[in-house]
Amino acid sequence: MFRSDDNLPAIGPYFLSKLYSTSPRFFPLYEYSQNTRIVLFRGSRIKGVDRLILKLIPLYLKLFARKFDKYKWLLLFSTKWSLGMSCNQILHFDDPEYNEKELLDIQEWEDYTRKRGVKTQIICTTNYTRNYLIDNGVVSKVKIIPQGHSVQTLPNQFFRKSIIEKSTKLRLVYASPAIDIQGDVHGGHINWDASVLLREIWPKLQDTDRFELHLLGKVGPNARKILNFESVVEHGLVSISDCSSILQTCDIGLYPRVKDNFRQAQKISEYIGAGLAIVAFRLIDTSLVEELGVGISVNSKDDFVHSILELDEDREQLEKLKKASRQSAIKLQWSYLAAQLDQISR
Repeated sequence: MFRSDDNLPAIGPYFLSKLYSTSPRFFPLYEYSQNTRIVLFRGSRIKGVDRLILKLIPLYLKLFARKFDKYKWLLLFSTKWSLGMSCNQILHFDDPEYNEKELLDIQEWEDYTRKRGVKTQIICTTNYTRNYLIDNGVVSKVKIIPQGHSVQTLPNQFFRKSIIEKSTKLRLVYASPAIDIQGDVHGGHINWDASVLLREIWPKLQDTDRFELHLLGKVGPNARKILNFESVVEHGLVSISDCSSILQTCDIGLYPRVKDNFRQAQKISEYIGAGLAIVAFRLIDTSLVEELGVGISVNSKDDFVHSILELDEDREQLEKLKKASRQSAIKLQWSYLAAQLDQISR
């Protein structure tokens, strides 16, 4: 409000809640940007205040539109935030719903900005989303910037570890804020129900006594009842930095979710950042696994189990996949991705 001038070309409003975890994508992307002035709105621990602040942000932007218009680019999470603005605009389109209303909002935003002589660009995370927008008549340039990871010190991409001996148990890991089954708080949730892993996949692996399962997240009471903790290590809900450190001690990252949101799953990038081989169901959400050659994508639960058993038998192949992850991790660092954002908003 009080800044008279600025040498940065881009500005981005951002809301940071105190009640709920922030997006592991957007805030790091903004923080590592060298071109972006962040206008940070902080939430409250009082319930209901966050919602009020979010409703007031468009009013704030409208009141100080002249301030924002001094910048070359405005970074947006919602097309509604652009009303009254006359600067060029970049829309982050990372959580698409793929419905008519969403497309109509984007088309109206493009019509509105075009009439004001304003340039527009859209950033998404997958080829699928980019093609969807183009195929549905979106005229803005669409740039793909994938999800990044939180690992600060990367595993050495050139260092070839000795092949893990067959006598050593492989460490499998699954990370999720909630790890529940039916009867737990998030039982049935498309992302946080872990029934496929805990009831259908893991029982077929733990009987071999060749694996150790590490769970990063809050395990529900019903989920805990069915686990044998002689072969399961429960780390609980930990910080992002601790999560990254624990992931790096494991061998295979698991993505046992069968529901496809047709977005890019940030968890996959975290596994890659930690230098893990990955076994996942073949989804748009997990497309990086095949694109980067860092793991095995499968179509069935039986194939999921079989792929893990194969990697246990072929430790050299396991190391090749882990090495591919270590090499790919460099281009998924937030500093690298933020540099791509800065190329757009120069």
